[in-house]
Amino acid sequence: MSKSAKPKGSSAKSKSSTTGRASATGSSTTSATKDQAAVPVNVSKTEFKSTQPDAPIRVPVADEKNVTPLEVPDVSDNLDPVAQEAEWKHFLEEGSEYFNKERYSVAEVCFKNALTIAERMEQSSTDKDVAKARLTKSLNNLAALYHVQGKYGMAEELYERCLDLKLQMFGEEHLEVAVNLHNLAVLHSAKRAYLKAEILYKRALEIRSKLLGEDHAELVPILRNYALLLRKSNRKEESEKVNERASAIEAAAKA
Repeated sequence: MSKSAKPKGSSAKSKSSTTGRASATGSSTTSATKDQAAVPVNVSKTEFKSTQPDAPIRVPVADEKNVTPLEVPDVSDNLDPVAQEAEWKHFLEEGSEYFNKERYSVAEVCFKNALTIAERMEQSSTDKDVAKARLTKSLNNLAALYHVQGKYGMAEELYERCLDLKLQMFGEEHLEVAVNLHNLAVLHSAKRAYLKAEILYKRALEIRSKLLGEDHAELVPILRNYALLLRKSNRKEESEKVNERASAIEAAAKA
């Protein structure tokens, strides 16, 4: 019997309810006091990796008052699909660049513009799968931005929309679904909602284990984050076992 990708008790809503990154290909921002997030360049291949998933978010000290002001152009009214696609990619790439520079207010405008275009194209597109894929990338980028800023409620809503779309596209047992479940787990860990986070970590692990194998390297990020959750929940023995499993997988991959 197949298990739901949105476990009971998690914040992941069913498709009928009111509305929701595989290994990272970008470079990572690193901090001992915040979630370590892969840069959202290729969002469908981007996933949060956290050293302290429940630590308070530290908004970077990049003082935007001391940088040259930048005007982000508004979304154009051009309804030509080719022009819209080019404009969407432009805003997505610009947003990722400013995200990487920790220019978050500018990145937000770019990502919001990209989302506006993706939503517009989804309504008019005849290829719904391509349109939904475009929309999931836009949702996940903006969610990642809010996540690292500590705007958890806003991030959660976008992650949920993204998850709903992926469930429609891929079904419950797919690697893309596992990515979103992992992102939501890290988010709930940051909120110290450990019960919800644990359910999501377990489901993400279950999907990857089934599709990739019990000893695949892509299980390690989830295992490490899950172990940290267990440690923060005062379940030291369980945490050590999970960490040992992650270390064994890493050692085997290097052998």
